[in-house]
Amino acid sequence: MWPPDFGGGDCCECSVCVTAESHNSGTLTIQQAINKVKTIGGTVCLDVGVYSLGETPVNIIDAKSLTVRGQGSATVLTFVGAGSAILMERSKDVTLERLALLTADRGQVTGPVVAVRNSSAVTMQRNAIARIGDHKTPSAAIGLGGILVGVLIRENILIAPIGVGRLTVASDATGSRNVAVLTADLVVVDNTFECTQRGISFDVVSIHAFQTRLAGNLIVGCSQAAIVMLGWVVPGSGLDVRENEINTTGSGIIIGTDDARIESNSIAGLPVGPGGDGIVLTRGFDRTGLDRCQILGNRILGLGGNGIQVVNGIIRSAMIKNNFIQVVGGGGIVMNDQSRAGQMTVENNQLLNLAPLANDAKTAVTGLRIVNTIRAEIIANVLDGVGIAAAKSPERAGIQLANVASGRVDGNEVVNLGPPGDFAGDTVGIESLGTFSQLDIASNTVRRNLATPDNPGKSKWFAVRIGSLPASGFVAVSGKLAFVVADTLVYAFLGDVLATLPRGKEVVGIQANLLEAYGVSPTVSVIANGVFTFSTNRCLLTAVSSRNQTVAQAQAGAIIANANYLEGPAKVTALLLQLVPENGPFTVLGNISSGEILINGNPLALPRAPLNVIAP
Repeated sequence: MWPPDFGGGDCCECSVCVTAESHNSGTLTIQQAINKVKTIGGTVCLDVGVYSLGETPVNIIDAKSLTVRGQGSATVLTFVGAGSAILMERSKDVTLERLALLTADRGQVTGPVVAVRNSSAVTMQRNAIARIGDHKTPSAAIGLGGILVGVLIRENILIAPIGVGRLTVASDATGSRNVAVLTADLVVVDNTFECTQRGISFDVVSIHAFQTRLAGNLIVGCSQAAIVMLGWVVPGSGLDVRENEINTTGSGIIIGTDDARIESNSIAGLPVGPGGDGIVLTRGFDRTGLDRCQILGNRILGLGGNGIQVVNGIIRSAMIKNNFIQVVGGGGIVMNDQSRAGQMTVENNQLLNLAPLANDAKTAVTGLRIVNTIRAEIIANVLDGVGIAAAKSPERAGIQLANVASGRVDGNEVVNLGPPGDFAGDTVGIESLGTFSQLDIASNTVRRNLATPDNPGKSKWFAVRIGSLPASGFVAVSGKLAFVVADTLVYAFLGDVLATLPRGKEVVGIQANLLEAYGVSPTVSVIANGVFTFSTNRCLLTAVSSRNQTVAQAQAGAIIANANYLEGPAKVTALLLQLVPENGPFTVLGNISSGEILINGNPLALPRAPLNVIAP
């Protein structure tokens, strides 16, 4: 007959029943009950009460088909040792559920509250696990190590420096050391994390196969980051981080793995901390970079850093789409100078009220920044309000590309960029710096401010600015990104990395844009060595009339300018075109302008002059 009689009470559906009285008196302890059933399988039920473990952990070793079940928060296990309260090893099909596990951290902790190692089919559900006291040691509520197959952690409340992370064990040399982990089918869903350092943390030597799903969790606190995944995802497998509610004093999600899909998370800053970045892509275990990364449909609000940032990372391919980023202290979507990418697609994001309080004379403000990238697509994004108080900042930019070989900037809207009044330095709506081969800027709307003031001021505000590298010499883009040009080669200094690049052909197209500016700079300024196509744009400049000013200007090896509308103050040159060399090919046709169109400093001559209309 099943189940066999193990004694210990008449609990229904239980193989062994343990009470707080029997455990604390030593008559029938939790460990004794587990030892009775662990080799043949069964359920150990813990009645209501407080179970004192002292400094002796509960060991679940070489167990199979075992369930340890409490009665919820009324079943309390207390542990005062430095190691783990529950140690599970070399076991399969083990469930821990409906327990309240309370441990004390007195600064000597060497392991997680619950340690799981080299096991399979492990479920931990509806438990409350708390480590109170000194949280300086980065110990976890649940620590995973070794080879683990089929681990499900759901509907738990976890209070500790780290919620779920790599296993730490005692070490004579350092007090504790991390254990490498390989997971196959790891699922962490619907838990509540109240953690001082990190919520979910798998860094350095962590390998993940098949599905790794972190979903539906509430994560609060976390001075470092809510979710950190820097291990290695086995090719053909995937990491899903989705639908988590994160309220953090640090960063939200840090990813350094291939095949990551970060989707539909809500990330907000807590007012008690300085706040970090919303989502960070960086180098992890695989130092060659991230591939097939997707950041989709996330909401990022009220953080002190950037919304989404690539930090010292190598991105082989990534999509960043459909995200809402609002009221963050830094930029919306940015790459730092030392980052590199192969294919980057940034599409249909709303970036609102970025860097609203920034006003540092040493720090530039940028809404969307892509650097050191082979192919970049920036499509249908909205940037509304970037650095509106940053009058002292050295530069402000809506969309900035630096050292992008092939770029497409299409269908974006950039409005309310920079302070509405005067400011120091330059402000640029769409900007390209460094060398490039091909750049298309099409169908964008760029407006300095939705309301043009009566006094346009004397600040330098460009709707579009494209700068080329000189024939030779040194050019610094920022503190950690610079170029040295030597004939057809470009040496790029990316932080502490030196890269050699061929000089691009610098083929530029600016088409079908609405560009509205006020100040002392042209709406469009282009310097390129290759072919420049400028067509069907509407350029509107409000400025104090000056003969030294232009509505749009360009220098290129060959120029095609047709069907543009150029409006500026009286007596201001509408379009200034310079060919290098001066005998380079050009055509200017079908433009309507408020002032002259000059080519190499001279007005258009026959037969081109009658084919363009000056309408002051």
